[in-house]
Order: sequence, then C-alpha cells, then structure tokens
Amino acid sequence: MNSKTDFRLADYKILPSDSKHPIAKSAFYELLEIAGFDITDIQQEKSKWEQITKEVVGKNILFSPYQALAPDELREIFQTQPPVSKRESIYSPSITYEKKSYDAAYLALNEAEYTVSEKYVENKFVKDIEPLLEAYSESEIISKLKSKYSIYSKDKFYPLIGDIFSVLGLNCEISPHGVNSRRWDAVIKAHDDSLPIEIKSPTEELNISVKAIRQAVENKIILQSRKSIKNKRHSSSLAVGFNLPANRAEVTQLIADFKKVFEIDVAVIGIDYLLKIAIKCLRNNHKLGFDELSRKTGIIND
Repeated sequence: MNSKTDFRLADYKILPSDSKHPIAKSAFYELLEIAGFDITDIQQEKSKWEQITKEVVGKNILFSPYQALAPDELREIFQTQPPVSKRESIYSPSITYEKKSYDAAYLALNEAEYTVSEKYVENKFVKDIEPLLEAYSESEIISKLKSKYSIYSKDKFYPLIGDIFSVLGLNCEISPHGVNSRRWDAVIKAHDDSLPIEIKSPTEELNISVKAIRQAVENKIILQSRKSIKNKRHSSSLAVGFNLPANRAEVTQLIADFKKVFEIDVAVIGIDYLLKIAIKCLRNNHKLGFDELSRKTGIIND
C-alpha cells in the first residue's frame, strides 16, 4: 500500500469516460484483496481493469469507490439494484408547498387561509408544533416540545432536526446510517456551499460535549478532503444537540483553538434556539438565510 498513489474524487472526475468504471472496479477489488478477501473468480477481469489503470493513470492507485462515488454511479459500475424500500434513517425533509389549485392571484390574496401543515408536507415537527402556535407563548411551546423530545433517540431526533431546519427554509439532508462517504450526521446544502452537522440526541448526551465539537471539525475536514459536496473553506461546521454545553468555557476555548490551528469555525446550537427560530418562521413567515447560518461561530444563544 505504501507504493500506491492517493487517488480522490477530483482525480476520478477528470478520467476519460470509458475508463472510469474499469478503474473504479480495479481499485475496489484491489482493496478487497488487500483486506484478505478471495477474489480468484474475477482475477482475469481484474487484470484487464488493472491494465487500463496503468495505461490511463500511469501508476498504482489507492481509491475507494464506495467512499467517494454517488450511489447511482456505484450501481451502474457494479451492476447492482437499488433497495426495494428505504430505511427509516434515510431521510430528506420536504418543504414542498402543496396549495389548492387556484390561480396565482387568488393564492396571493388568500395566503392566510392555508394552515402550516398544508405548506409543509409530511413534516412531523410541523404536526407537533402547529396545535401550539395559537394557544401558547414562545416559552411555553419550547418547554412542551423539549419535554416531548427529551427521550428521543437518534433515530427520531436526527430526522426531527432535519424537519426543523426545513421549516427555517433550509435544505437539510440526514445521512443514512453506515455510509462512510457521509461521515457527517446531516448536511445543509446551498447551490454553491454546504454546512456539515454533527447531531447529538438527548439519549446520547443531554448537553453538547467537547466530543461533538471535535467531530464537527472532523466533518469539515472530511468534507473538504473528499469534495463530494460543494463546500467553501470558511463556512461553519455545526454541532447541534439538545442542550448547550454544561461547561461553556471549556467548549469555547476548544472552538477558539480549532479556529487558531485549523481555521475552522464551529457553531454550537441547542434545540431551544432552533425552536425559537422555528416559531418565528411559522408565525411571521421568517426565514433563516443560509449565508447568515454559515457565518455563525461559537455557542449560539440568539
């Protein structure tokens, strides 16, 4: 392995189209062979793929297709079929607006007629909060919802965070379990940037810890390294959890140290802040801009 050249997604993208799949196959089965798997049955094909790799790249490479390439391309390369049904953990919130079929002018005059749940399709958070918006104050709503969410494991809490960011007007995708190419728990996407998110459910830790900060930094480094999603160097990496850190001084110092050494900004967000902004969004048609969030750093209270 020491004699092999590190090969990344950026290198793969510039390969000639007809050589991409053979090179990906060659690299993948080489990794299997290194790991001790018996690949005798495909040695003849592997030799052909290796020859193409040598002719096009000119050197031995170390490349993991399943860490770098999108699922659709992997299925095309290895001739596999997509899963029949999605696991519950594979989740991408929808902010699709489904209005009654009237013309645009009528909609503009009658926007108030439509309930929140009619705007946000299949958003479980909206179903939780909508009955509370008219009858309770902001602090009462936050208290009631935090009590409900305090027992959530990551299987329910991670999609909840995605739903809340969706209400804030952001495109948030929750990563499926066990996909090494997506080390981050979630990612907020813009057309030319993204924000990786490290999420901690209340059953993992009630207060965001220094571990979550370290993982948020790792998420940013990996995202920058693999380049699988557009990501600007100086946009923040997020750590989102139930409560803000118990030892804020320790976390603040760690964030400052990471900024000094790696020039990476970490924003720490508890669910109180997210619920507060969500209430504002739903009551006043407010949106949290991607650029505003991407510049946040440190422990976020307001």
